[in-house]
Amino acid sequence: MKKSTSAPNALSLPVEEKMLLHGIIANGKEQYSETIDILSERAFEVFENKILYGACKTLFESNQDINVTSVLSTAISMGLVKDNLDEIFAVPAPKITEARSLASKLKSRLVIKESVGLHRTAIDKLSQMSATENINQIFSVSEAALFDLIAKFSSSQDDIITLGTVARDNVKFWGDNPSEN
Repeated sequence: MKKSTSAPNALSLPVEEKMLLHGIIANGKEQYSETIDILSERAFEVFENKILYGACKTLFESNQDINVTSVLSTAISMGLVKDNLDEIFAVPAPKITEARSLASKLKSRLVIKESVGLHRTAIDKLSQMSATENINQIFSVSEAALFDLIAKFSSSQDDIITLGTVARDNVKFWGDNPSEN
């Protein structure tokens, strides 16, 4: 039985995709540059939006203007079957200062989806075990999924937590708060 919540589904963000694209197309390179270190085409769920973001990327990398005409022309050459951007412009464009938070939301959705997939694979591997494996082999299946996820999405800009700091803090806490186990 699945638990249901009233929270919006993090895997369904088509409006946010359109809003971000609207902002990029309306504001050009300035808004695109706010998302370049966070997003790739993979972060977009809707196929047409992937192509449109890819078109913006192509234009940015070739130092061309990002505007309605250039994005549409580039996107059509990349396989977009629509010949207008009415759907994109039907939603409000975010301010340039809001682009990063929208991009982060789309990246978080991608991380959630990838995490679900990696965990499902780990669950499949665990369910095929025969109970003759040692504890380390069992834990390593889950651990591998987590390390794969971290490696896939961490970057030099993410906060790095060093093990020495965490261990030192824990030892200090245990020293300050002794208890019997």
